[in-house]
Amino acid sequence: MNIMDCFNTDNTFGFQKYFVFLNNRPPQCVHLSIKVDANILKNKIIEHYKIKNSDLSIGNFHEYEDDKLEPKKIILFILCLIKEGFLFSYSHDNDSVSLFYSDKINQTEIDELVKLTEECKKPPTIDHLFYMVIVNEFNSLELKEFKVKPSEIDIYKNYNDDFEPINNKVINFINNDNQNGIVLLHGKFGSGKTTYLRHIITKTKKKVIYLPVNLFEKICDPSFLAFLAGHAGSIFVIEDCENIVVSRENNPYSGSISNLLNLGDGLLSDALNIKVICTFNTELTNIDKALLRKGRLVTRYEFTELSIEKTKILLAELAPNYTVTSPLTLAEIYNISDENNVNISERKKIGF
Repeated sequence: MNIMDCFNTDNTFGFQKYFVFLNNRPPQCVHLSIKVDANILKNKIIEHYKIKNSDLSIGNFHEYEDDKLEPKKIILFILCLIKEGFLFSYSHDNDSVSLFYSDKINQTEIDELVKLTEECKKPPTIDHLFYMVIVNEFNSLELKEFKVKPSEIDIYKNYNDDFEPINNKVINFINNDNQNGIVLLHGKFGSGKTTYLRHIITKTKKKVIYLPVNLFEKICDPSFLAFLAGHAGSIFVIEDCENIVVSRENNPYSGSISNLLNLGDGLLSDALNIKVICTFNTELTNIDKALLRKGRLVTRYEFTELSIEKTKILLAELAPNYTVTSPLTLAEIYNISDENNVNISERKKIGF
């Protein structure tokens, strides 16, 4: 057997075959499915076992698609011989650690290396998800899960200067376990409200639940309360909720405003620690004054066109040959065609 016999049929390196190559006998094995920080793991092994860096094999397998020169995937591996009859390997491709050892290695040494490896574990990655409340086929409520496209929008470039302190307040609010209340985001269509909602979803580990307006009237029904109790501590988002937030005078949905007040700063809010973010397009003067009460309202912000200065700066980056003479909304800016008549939004997607 030679070293080339250690490669598998798919050209990946066979760590177990390598042990046989070195020791002329099959190994005993321990396998761990664990995602680790490869650099930290490498340094810990070098320090703990006094191994020279040159004795630690670190390499990359390059996997290519047919007819393409660029690799579609780089598969990192770490391999080292800790001592005779004791081989360690880590494959980044499938997040697996393998210990191959002979019967001369005692269990204490195995446990020690397992513990060292687990100290290098990466924290779990958070998929940015949000959930929509739906009525299922059995006429009961459930959550439907959706993935959210990450939105690392530049707040400074895409919003006016007075928005930065509001953004900081909102981010602190949604991540504060001990604060409940209501955030009101309003303004004209296309001014960036939904884009901002997508942005803040990626800034929290809490469950974000989209509540359709047509279900809101039922929020204080016994069945709905039981549903809410199962999602205490969540963030509820209600978009385009003009019918809910307008003044209760001559409002056919006056029961909904009471429900919203109770969610934001009432017994229901205290019991469930729920946070509510509402967006709407009507004028602030039409809003029920009780929603604006200090203590219940965490913050509010009216989205408008970008100032002329910021409009020019953003367009200079997106469509340098376009001349602007007045403030524009984000929707207008990202849907301007450049000099080649290519819509900007086709080159850089942004949601509204």
